[in-house]
Amino acid sequence: MLNWIKKSSVLLFVVMVGGLLWWESQPTVVAAPVDEPTGALLADWEPDDKDKEKEKRDKPKDDKPKGKKKKDGDPDKEDWDDYVPEEDKKDDQYAPAIRRLKQEEISRIRFMEMNAMRGVNQVESITVDLSRNLAQDFLLEMSGHEDFREEATKRDFMKLTPAQKVHYIAKYTGPKFADRVDIRSDPEVFTEFRRNVLPFIIRGCATGGCHNSMTKEAYGFRLFKDPKRSPATMYANFVVLSDYANESGMMINRNAPQNSLLANYLLEADQVSVENRHPGDVKYRPPFKNRKNPRYQRVLDWMASLKIPQEDYGVRLIPEYIPEKSPFDDDDKGDKSDEKGDDADKQDDGKDKPSRNPRD
Repeated sequence: MLNWIKKSSVLLFVVMVGGLLWWESQPTVVAAPVDEPTGALLADWEPDDKDKEKEKRDKPKDDKPKGKKKKDGDPDKEDWDDYVPEEDKKDDQYAPAIRRLKQEEISRIRFMEMNAMRGVNQVESITVDLSRNLAQDFLLEMSGHEDFREEATKRDFMKLTPAQKVHYIAKYTGPKFADRVDIRSDPEVFTEFRRNVLPFIIRGCATGGCHNSMTKEAYGFRLFKDPKRSPATMYANFVVLSDYANESGMMINRNAPQNSLLANYLLEADQVSVENRHPGDVKYRPPFKNRKNPRYQRVLDWMASLKIPQEDYGVRLIPEYIPEKSPFDDDDKGDKSDEKGDDADKQDDGKDKPSRNPRD
């Protein structure tokens, strides 16, 4: 039995060695070269259809929204408020795009409309963060002022709460230290705006086809239609309304709220004179039927409570309105020059003319 196993093993070894020797003796087969361009031929080479198809498959996809809204693959829900189709941005006939405001911009606007800035001697219940050494810098600024001559007065000031400190800082120095204060909650004027003014504006103006931030055919200005009324969108809406003006007047006329565009646009058409009605053939439902509505009067009171004159908020979301020059202005100046002379003409020109700039 052992002899048979030994003979079988030797035979198997011989067969394997013979097979290996036979394989190495066979000629090597080389694949034919592919006609692929190199060197100078590369400039004249064009990919065939298979190469083009492969290039399309390998090309990374661009998921960013382009142009109009897409039925499939829309931008993320939280991005819609800032999303404006590219063709809208390039078309001058439509309103410019609007953006959310940053916290530092919101804080500055809050500062500019605090009670102290509006001449109301009442400290507001607001959350405030003061920059380092601001209190000491304010006291240094007030050196020599009759209200801060006593050392006891300075010590009492340092014991005040942040809200109390910022009240007196605004009262005595105006906007000088506005950018060194971080106001994290709404002053009274913006609490009123959020609760009793903005909802009516959104309902009447920021609807589809009008001034909604996502509407293509939005003329003049855009507003965020944000049900949550977050600070980033609420203050952006406020800035737009504060700065907007056209040939008929200002959207918010702080000196004469009843003459504001907003006061007219919130009423039914039959309650407003023809020249003060909403321009264009626009169908919308104003929130108030007449001027006797207490909520309408509350909107007027809110506009009257804003600071006069309007401070520089440090942000602008729409172009400044510049009235077109009348073709008769030069003729009128010539007539006045003939009658009163050049000096009298300079005095009459611009006298008692209302400004269209809400910051004046």
